[in-house]
Amino acid sequence: MRPLLRPIPLVPIPVIQKVPKLPPELTDAIIDTLLICRVWLPRTRYRLFFRVGVRGDAAVEDHKYTRLYHFARFLLNSQHVAPYVRYFCVELLTDMDVSCHLPTIMRLLCNLHSLSVIPVIPFRADFGTWACLRSLSCLELHGTSYHYLNLLRLLDAVSHIRALALFGI
Repeated sequence: MRPLLRPIPLVPIPVIQKVPKLPPELTDAIIDTLLICRVWLPRTRYRLFFRVGVRGDAAVEDHKYTRLYHFARFLLNSQHVAPYVRYFCVELLTDMDVSCHLPTIMRLLCNLHSLSVIPVIPFRADFGTWACLRSLSCLELHGTSYHYLNLLRLLDAVSHIRALALFGI
């Protein structure tokens, strides 16, 4: 005699995982912290990027990829940062810094108030880029790498500035 047992079909049983339950006070504290962090973001960016300095790197083998190149790439990839830069100090070591990287950076720094330039090489500027810096109010030029005609053209391009400091010129 055969047993009358029929096979029971296997039906997947939903697995109920127990999620740890946090106390409501802790949940509220986490949510409040997240909201505060989002509110603080503009303030922290302002503090972080108010004053930026980029020094030249004499040890770079390929003069195309200097620190100024990397800063220009950073600004191009993170354009929400550029409006926070108010003071920019730059040391220029290569022709690529002067002819390519600095003009790119200056076009992006729309709220720049103060600029300090320390050229180590003969300085030949793109004067059209300098004239676009309408927010610039203070300019510091360091060093002896300026030809007097270039210096005059540069000063003519930024005739709207209020303060000019010349060091070692």
